[in-house]
Amino acid sequence: MDIEKPERTGSSTAAIKGNPITPREREALILTAVGLNCRQIADKMKIANQTVKNHRSNAYIKLDVYSAFHAIALLMVTDQGFYDEVKRSLEDESSDE
Repeated sequence: MDIEKPERTGSSTAAIKGNPITPREREALILTAVGLNCRQIADKMKIANQTVKNHRSNAYIKLDVYSAFHAIALLMVTDQGFYDEVKRSLEDESSDE
């Protein structure tokens, strides 16, 4: 059984300059970066588990990456706002405990 990877167009850097990901895709990636799993993200965002997976998958395509790790790493080094939001989310998570 052959599994094809989604077709990628353009470069990651070009995609990021246009900030192609939606606010909800961004939120899903931020919560992933904080260490939450799909179910926890779904609960926090008040959406279905499959919707979280769709948001992340759509973001990967737009950013021209194949995993959460690559998407997060790319955004961390190219988008200061993303880094700040992850940092803030981590602080919020630790204060909730």
